Amino acid sequence: MAELAAPASPGPAPGDTAPAAAAEAPVATAALAAPPMAAARAVPSSPVAYAGNPKPPYPVLARERGLEGRVVLRVEVAADGVSGTIAVAQSSGHAMLDRAAQTAVARWRFAPATVDGQKVAGAIDVPVVFRLID
Repeated sequence: MAELAAPASPGPAPGDTAPAAAAEAPVATAALAAPPMAAARAVPSSPVAYAGNPKPPYPVLARERGLEGRVVLRVEVAADGVSGTIAVAQSSGHAMLDRAAQTAVARWRFAPATVDGQKVAGAIDVPVVFRLID
């Protein structure tokens, strides 16, 4: 069964090559994708969150082939909580698992970040683990 991994902390800044560390919190946080004029604004008072969404289904063919892995998706989230661009930030090593995670996360709804009580667009890293024995 596929499972959500421990939520990742905010991803590295663009150009930063250090891997993101795992966090213990039940809800993930993400860096705010702020427009240039809002760059001087404070950090989001409420980060993007994704708790409560269904786990991605394990692809049957991947299960039959004994494939396992962890994929980390970088999801752009609109102010209304709908996912936008979903990119593979870290592959599981199996395109089949990466696609299954992307397809499932594209249907998710997110709690958008807020700044000064206003919902804003943001981005979040979503780790998904596919493990045969769970």
